[in-house]
Amino acid sequence: MKFLAAAVQLKIVERDPDINRLKVKEAVDEAAGHGACLVVLPETWTAGFGPSISEPLTFAERENGDSVNLMSNLARKYRIYLVGGSIPELDDSNNVYNTVFFFGPDGEKIGKYRKTYLFSTGENKAFKPGKELPVFETGIGKVSVMTCYDIRFPELARYYALNGAEIIAVTSNFTTTINRDFPKPKIHHWSYLLLARAIENFLYVLAANCTGDEESNYFGHSLIINPWGEILDEAKYEERILYGEIDLNFVHEVRKRMPVFKSIRLDILNKLGQSSGIIQKIN
Repeated sequence: MKFLAAAVQLKIVERDPDINRLKVKEAVDEAAGHGACLVVLPETWTAGFGPSISEPLTFAERENGDSVNLMSNLARKYRIYLVGGSIPELDDSNNVYNTVFFFGPDGEKIGKYRKTYLFSTGENKAFKPGKELPVFETGIGKVSVMTCYDIRFPELARYYALNGAEIIAVTSNFTTTINRDFPKPKIHHWSYLLLARAIENFLYVLAANCTGDEESNYFGHSLIINPWGEILDEAKYEERILYGEIDLNFVHEVRKRMPVFKSIRLDILNKLGQSSGIIQKIN
């Protein structure tokens, strides 16, 4: 099976969900008009990452909020699959999660992914971590989601791959630097981590990042990568949409020719599971 996928690289207007919803609508209009069957949006696109973690309750939305309804309507209008970036999601207990909603061509919600790994510079205080690791079975293959900081944890992508994922959609707001004491940019971290996740698991990676300009904290460089680690499309700092052909047969062909999953040693994986004491000491 082959189809066209798109990753949307947006320049987000901080603290202005109305403007950003308009930008998302225009981007999805363009991607669908180009023939994309699967579209991926970036992280915290409604208000920007900084405002979302400094004022989570201000920008959080319920599942029936304006942004979710917009994404549902766009998926239905164009009969596409839409990985809706992430938005701060407010649950019934007033907890806030960094949540990606995934919609099918009928506009119905296929499911959602709540960011698993929360960055320790404020995000972990603003949001609750997710606990579910869904592999969504769709009419265009098995799709999973990672959000920004998640890409630093290879066990997450490996879990998805072992459970059948053929595509990982990465929704991100990856910034140039951690703080003033660290050199910038971190573009090489971003690109190498994404390439590693694609290569080590033999799957497609569709990575949509936010952008700004060379002076801002947001550096773009969104990527679409095939299971052999070849870059199908790559942006720089510009606001644009990336496209790449997805061939699910290629996923299985590569995995058959290089059957690394069969070489996985469960005894080594068990050692990782027994390392909780060591991890606690590190922290």
